[in-house]
Amino acid sequence: MCRVGTVDSFQGQEVDLVIFSATRSNEFGEMGFLRDPRRLCVAITRARRGLILVGDAQTLRSSHHWTALIESCESRGCFVDAGSLYASASDVDKTHL
Repeated sequence: MCRVGTVDSFQGQEVDLVIFSATRSNEFGEMGFLRDPRRLCVAITRARRGLILVGDAQTLRSSHHWTALIESCESRGCFVDAGSLYASASDVDKTHL
């Protein structure tokens, strides 16, 4: 079963896997509701087995809470830069021509 909802709708609940989309992306680092550390806490503590966060790291780094999370992921080798995925995909495409 797949359940879609806002961060607030998952308050007090746990699920096996959470895919969280941090929807803010702009050159000004404006994060709106994502700046609230309580929402980040709910987002990252609802998953029992796996958590996938998708977002613009540059924008998210305008918050020290998100910066700490990103740096923790980077230090543990569980941060994936989408730019590297595109580069890898184009390399694969060239080898199959």
